[in-house]
Amino acid sequence: MPLATKKAEPKPPLPVGEPLAATVPGVTLLTWPGAIGKVLAEALDRLDADTDKLHAVLVLAAPDLIDWAAAEYAEAERADRPTLPTEVLNADGCRVFGRATRLGWSGPALALSCTADAADDIAGALATTSGTRYSLIADARLTGPDPVEGSIFEVTVTSTDHGR
Repeated sequence: MPLATKKAEPKPPLPVGEPLAATVPGVTLLTWPGAIGKVLAEALDRLDADTDKLHAVLVLAAPDLIDWAAAEYAEAERADRPTLPTEVLNADGCRVFGRATRLGWSGPALALSCTADAADDIAGALATTSGTRYSLIADARLTGPDPVEGSIFEVTVTSTDHGR
């Protein structure tokens, strides 16, 4: 006899401008794009906006994350095991946006190492030039090592309506 499973309750819509914050444990060299991308995709999926959100500018503006990943790549390159070259850092940054594409997203995206204010300016300029109404900026801050494996990050995604 099959067991009855309870479906997860849908999460409430996220108003434009209201940040979504999440603690992401167990982040490793191999898992960080998917782990951070999951939070960004949830924010995009829950964004209380029209279908224009599927063309939103997505920006990963996370100096802590990029510095951490660069150090992890350097450490792995010195190890006695095969690893990815440091040049892959930018490609992995772009992989953060992969989960959003599975939701139907097809807008422009950038992975940057800059302040939140600079990211907002860049996202606004890109939204204006691409004719896109919304942007979502993901910031990931390293909070420490995970006691089990990897590191812990606090990820915050904030959306902006740039109008038309």
